[in-house]
Amino acid sequence: AAQYDPERMFAYPVGTILVKTFGYLNDIRDESLGEQLIETRLLVRDKRGWTALTYVYDDGLNDAVLDLDGANREMTWTHYDGSERTIDYIVPTQKDCRGCHNERFNVVPIGPKAWNLNRDFAYGHGTENQLAHWAAIGILEGAPEPESAPALPVWNDETHASLDERARAYLEVNCAHCHNPNGPGNDSGLDLRWIQDDPYALGVGRELAQRERDGNRVDRFLDDLFGAEGGNERDARRSDGGDRDRRRWDDDDDDDRDRDRRRWNDDSDDDNRGGERRRWDDDDDSDRDWERQRGRDGDRDGGGRRGGFDRSRDEDDFGEGPFDPAGRKYDIVPGKPDESIMVYRMESLEPTATMPKVPHRLVHEEGVALIREWIESMEEIDLDQPAEVNLAERN
Repeated sequence: AAQYDPERMFAYPVGTILVKTFGYLNDIRDESLGEQLIETRLLVRDKRGWTALTYVYDDGLNDAVLDLDGANREMTWTHYDGSERTIDYIVPTQKDCRGCHNERFNVVPIGPKAWNLNRDFAYGHGTENQLAHWAAIGILEGAPEPESAPALPVWNDETHASLDERARAYLEVNCAHCHNPNGPGNDSGLDLRWIQDDPYALGVGRELAQRERDGNRVDRFLDDLFGAEGGNERDARRSDGGDRDRRRWDDDDDDDRDRDRRRWNDDSDDDNRGGERRRWDDDDDSDRDWERQRGRDGDRDGGGRRGGFDRSRDEDDFGEGPFDPAGRKYDIVPGKPDESIMVYRMESLEPTATMPKVPHRLVHEEGVALIREWIESMEEIDLDQPAEVNLAERN
């Protein structure tokens, strides 16, 4: 059974398979009109860790076939306003999954936590709280009663949560899996987790980090893991068990590192840690060199992946080079969303600016409107002068 944790990802046992299916309703306003299935994604847990697998449906929706190289699908649906919309939907490659499902360079789940699961779900036998149901059927241990467990507000439910709660919930679900101390977006300095209550860590008055200005790419943190200086340095990092790399993320003691390794690996021996690394680099120097070279000078194989992301479908899907904040200085400027980098990134589809960083085709207009309203609600201050910054109190 999975082991409950009120804040972090549950410790899921070996043999766990997490499944999520993606598709579009034919008409978002009426579910009875059917849907178009696109893909089913699996995260499979074995003794080495998690493996991401994607199955893509055929045109007749009769079967789904394993596809690790990604795909494009043209999708058409009727939107909330009654208009017909069409996009070129991107099915991720297996390597794309690492861009978000990443903690300390290990593939991990990012969704099934206590505060996301603590809500009702319509099962075949009837509606039941998910945490209570998991505990009742024996797949979750240590969970309290639902009323004693954390629950994330619904971001677009104005009747049951404040503006600050809804905005913070939106950032937790959509951004915090990268923007946290152990995530691939940590070089921005942002920590957008629900449990974070420091305004500066959330971006208020935080200036753009230089590494983010230079271009924050997944191959950058892969270089941090394997080294950018050449094979000998990477071999040295691998031969010493990766302790130097873990220290860069931990800044903590050995006990904490051991606890984190046990959480994902079931033990902390050197062979297991080596197994985790092999899932990233295939334990082959020439392959790692080829991946980095492909990310830097544009060399591509038949699959067209560059820097860990599939570029064969559209050369502009994922940006190269520095990020231009268009004159904006701070991630969040209280009272001024148009001067805030966070809003600029959410509204942009420019490859070097857009967030989330994994290639996508649409701006989530409702989400942008929520974050705009949240920033507008903050009391304006002069960020060039020291000042106390207070967000609205959350219940």
